[in-house]
Amino acid sequence: MSIKTICIYDAGALGGTIAAKLAGREDNDVSVVARGAHLDAIRSHGLSLREADAETRSRCT
Repeated sequence: MSIKTICIYDAGALGGTIAAKLAGREDNDVSVVARGAHLDAIRSHGLSLREADAETRSRCT
């Protein structure tokens, strides 16, 4: 399977959720575009997605 390169523009609440879901798959290379507090948080901690049965942490570039 080939690696898919994906960019999510405006990684706020909705974009961050989509990016975290996509980054959770090993065949995706995900980059995010963000600014302000979201950018600082993503740089410091990556993306974290909490769902009812699991928590996913992803590093995005």
